[in-house]
Amino acid sequence: MKEIELGDKVRDTVSGLIGIAVSEIKYLNGCLQYGVQAPFQDGKLPNAEYIDVGQLVVVTKRADVQTEEEGPGGNQRHAPK
Repeated sequence: MKEIELGDKVRDTVSGLIGIAVSEIKYLNGCLQYGVQAPFQDGKLPNAEYIDVGQLVVVTKRADVQTEEEGPGGNQRHAPK
């Protein structure tokens, strides 16, 4: 199993889903999952699917990801007012 990094293009060996690893979740029990974002379909962005690391293979290493120097954070639509 290859090391997966955020931004890698990955494929789920069970469902065949191909997308970009956009998030990583590690549970208390040690289970590791990645959020895999598929490309636009019919002009809409599908929800990310969370898949166990053992089912994923790297198709291509880290995609060209633009980062901002300002630090973490983003638009919080549901932030308290």
